Amino acid sequence: MPLYKRVIDVRVGGRLFSNNLRITFDIVKTGQSICNSASINIYNMADNSRNEIKELDDDIEVRAGYEEHGGTKLVFIGNILRVNHSYSLPDVVTKIEAGD
Repeated sequence: MPLYKRVIDVRVGGRLFSNNLRITFDIVKTGQSICNSASINIYNMADNSRNEIKELDDDIEVRAGYEEHGGTKLVFIGNILRVNHSYSLPDVVTKIEAGD
């Protein structure tokens, strides 16, 4: 059965960034005592939103899923380790590195 209508929510320090933006992520989970990690890219945020994501150690949550299967489910929760804004026209990409 094919799935459609992907949904994603990213919360940074209580602020919600949702499906209105293009968001990609790569989450690495291990079964060992090594820290799980996440790399999250958020594309073309407004300046004021981009400036809000600069505090290291802010909490970050990634929830993803499919609309017709109950919506978003928690896939990662952790703290921001690094934030980088890159300007590769026409996109402005905010890359967030996080660990749990």
